[in-house]
Amino acid sequence: MDNAAHMSEEIRSEYMKENYEDILELASGEEDRTVLARRVSDGRLVIKKIMPRAQGIIYEKLKNKPHPNVVPVWDVITMKDQCVVITEYISGITLQELLNQRGMFPEQEAVPIILQLLKGLEFIHSLGMVHRDIHPGNVLISSDKVVKILDMGIARNVKRNQTADTTILGTVGFAAPEQFGFAQTDPRTDIYSIGVLLNVMITGKIPTVVIPGGRTGGIIRKCIQIDPNDRYQNVHELTQALMPGKMNGTEPEKAPEEEKDPGKKAIIPGFRTGKIWKKAIAIAVYIFMTLFTAVLLGNGAEKAGVSGFLLEGLSCLMMMWIPLLVITNFCEWDRKIFPFSRWNKDVVLVIRIILTVALAYAGMGLETSLPG
Repeated sequence: MDNAAHMSEEIRSEYMKENYEDILELASGEEDRTVLARRVSDGRLVIKKIMPRAQGIIYEKLKNKPHPNVVPVWDVITMKDQCVVITEYISGITLQELLNQRGMFPEQEAVPIILQLLKGLEFIHSLGMVHRDIHPGNVLISSDKVVKILDMGIARNVKRNQTADTTILGTVGFAAPEQFGFAQTDPRTDIYSIGVLLNVMITGKIPTVVIPGGRTGGIIRKCIQIDPNDRYQNVHELTQALMPGKMNGTEPEKAPEEEKDPGKKAIIPGFRTGKIWKKAIAIAVYIFMTLFTAVLLGNGAEKAGVSGFLLEGLSCLMMMWIPLLVITNFCEWDRKIFPFSRWNKDVVLVIRIILTVALAYAGMGLETSLPG
């Protein structure tokens, strides 16, 4: 408490000349405080952040360099041990508060928000900085629907000759692996966090729990690769991948996972990986299933005419063909059908197995109930 009181007195004595009067303390920690204040000269509201000097110096690069998607920094006062940062007060709601209120976003609403956020990040990266703490609480949606990046408190300058960060910082779940001391952070670190953020907006969960299907899921997977070299290498690349024309299929660009492995374009089970031995087994299984189906259909038609043919066809579908599509996750159906798309992958796998067994059992039951 003594240190906090001393810090407050020191800042007040050196900062009174700036003519900012405190209105309300918004947050307080061991080394920092956030205060809603008023600029005496014109009465405008500001946010006054009091923090350790080393943490505040990063704001110098943003001082008087406005960007629509970054909260403006009006003033930075550095002292021996502390720093005072004055940013514009912007009326709005954080993305975290919005998620708490409304839940998940439709993809067509989430992507435009991310695109605005990427513009702000591109500006920050152009100044030689990396944010390192992109998460819903640090994204503000203003009253006029403009997305703005908040809190550069753990941002850092990119150091080309350094192999790893010396301080481990970041929000768990959104922080890239290199933020835990494995490598140096750079703009690709923020790209990792953007991938997690987009995933959370669409699914309500982090990617280790569930990732959406389709092109968006492929983009997210590329963002969150463990090796930064396997991610989008800069904000421009990610922006191009997320542009509306490419997202809705009007441009023939491939999804990231397809670019790495053309064999994944195949949707037929057994042909997805492109491996010859899997194709050979799949072909043998399909031939057997086709012949077996033909024999059963023929027997049904012979014994009971059209009704026998139709019943045998239904039993074949339930006994073999539909279970095959279910267990092999044909066309990633579990990522496209609610509520499976919102559930943990392991849970959905168990459900797929149960459905497969249940359908096959029902099909065999129908087969044995047929006359003859």
